Parts: sequence; structure tokens; C-alpha cells
Amino acid sequence: MEKRATASRISVCLPALVVSFLALTCTEGARAAESNVFSNPAVNARLISAEDSVAPDAVSVSLGLVFEYGDGWKGYWRTPGEVGLAPEIDWAGSSNLASAEILWPAPERFEAFGIENFGYSGEVVLPIRVMLEDRGAPLDLRARVALLTCSNVCVPHTFELALELPQGTGIDRASANAIATFVSQVPAAPEDSDIEVDTVALDAKTSSLFVTAQSSQPFQTVDVFPEFGPLVTFGKPDIRLSRDRSELWARFPLNAWSDDHAAPLVTVTDTGRAVTAPVVLSTDIPAPPYARAASGSGP
Repeated sequence: MEKRATASRISVCLPALVVSFLALTCTEGARAAESNVFSNPAVNARLISAEDSVAPDAVSVSLGLVFEYGDGWKGYWRTPGEVGLAPEIDWAGSSNLASAEILWPAPERFEAFGIENFGYSGEVVLPIRVMLEDRGAPLDLRARVALLTCSNVCVPHTFELALELPQGTGIDRASANAIATFVSQVPAAPEDSDIEVDTVALDAKTSSLFVTAQSSQPFQTVDVFPEFGPLVTFGKPDIRLSRDRSELWARFPLNAWSDDHAAPLVTVTDTGRAVTAPVVLSTDIPAPPYARAASGSGP
């Protein structure tokens, strides 16, 4: 059976993962193993490992899929927006791999061809938590990556990366730091965040989705990303904040809708923090109580 990287919708173990990654960064060791590099003008890609070998009795390994996008090029988040494709990894041919979970850092919003999309530019590391089939045994990874990059054109890429980790011990501080930096950018679970998503409501009459949220700290540069699966897409939101910037109201125009949508999630990003929350869809439409305020995505 083919093994594919699982895109965890919410990382319920994120705090523990942050602690484990930070612990790795404080440990001296040899240079970590890296895969071969895929390179073209749109993107350079490689696999890195915080560990340069599999320690005795280890049950997991901390990897990162590094994308270095060229000037003007972008890639996509797990929910790409109106168009686009999220990166996929096929691990077929790997040995001692039980599972591989991608932890998705918070995205940025950008436009391609006048269409709203979500993803990354510059350098991004997708942290990957690998669970081993056999505790402490060597790990041989074969990753077939499918990736779409866009600039003034969109270019699909398919390439293979290989990485072998023998038995042993050793940590690379640079790789561990790079992975930990992007683990810290993965949205928190609701119970670990000071941002609370209050309401998500669908108004069929106006073909709009409404989101309200509140925070114990003032919002700064805020954005909101509803996720309903590939059959549902939204246009550019109208985001408004209360005078003290502790409450948020957002309206999203519906571009495409299906009642057969995935279990909905809402991700709220702000300066230095983000949260992803599962939500229940309501029909109680919240009125816009605020004048339009400066935010991450207001028109």
C-alpha cells in the first residue's frame, strides 16, 4: 500500500512537539543528514533531519521539507484557496516508516491572476513528524513530491528526494533550529490559544460566510482562513475590528459552495500567533458591529 504524508488538520500534540524540537536545538551533535536537492528557478527543495541517525529505542524522527522559492514565486498551503494545489508527498519505497504527518505553518494570503490564494513565499520548512515501524532501526526514506509553484505562470513539479538515517546518535543544531522555527508557526489548538472563534454562519441569501472571534490581546495584523474542503472557495474577505481591537468580524463572499463539504475549520492568524479551530456552521448571522478597521485583509 502506498504511504502518503498526512496533513493533520489540527495538531493536538503541538505543545509537546514544540518542547521536543526546542530540546533538540539545545543538544550538540554532528551535522544532520540531508537529501539530494531539487533545483530550478522556481524552487529549491530538500529534506532535512534534526537527527543525523536513529537513536536506540527511538520511535520517531523530526524532519523538515524545505522549499526555497525564487523571487516572485509562491507555493501553496494545505488549503490553497480558489485555485492551486497543496504539496503532496508519496513515501512509497521507504522502509521503517509507519507514518508521516505534515505540520502546516500559518499561511499568507496572496493573489495570483486576481484570485485569492493561500501559501508561502521565500523560504518555508514544512515540519514532518515521522513515526517508525521498528523502534531504533535505520530509516530509509524515498519521497516523491508533487508541487505547484506560481508566478506570472504556474508550473507543476514532480521530483524524488532520498534520505537515509543509520542507527546512532547526533543532532544538528542548524537543522533542528530551522524545523523548530516553523513548528512555532503552526497554528495552535483552541485550548492553547488566546484567540477564540465564536461564530461561523452561512447566509444563503447573500451567498456569504460570516466569522466572529475575540482575543484577550489586541489583534494586530489579522487574517482569517475558512476551510471547508476543495469543493468550497471564498473571495476576498471584509475584516473589521472593534475599537479596542479585541473582537473581530469578517464576511467572505462565496465563490463555490457544496453541502457535501468537509468538516469545517477556521484558522485565524495574527502577528506572532495563530489558531485553528473546528467549528459548527450556524445560520445566525452576526451583524457588523464595527466600522471597517485596518487589518490583514480588508479591501
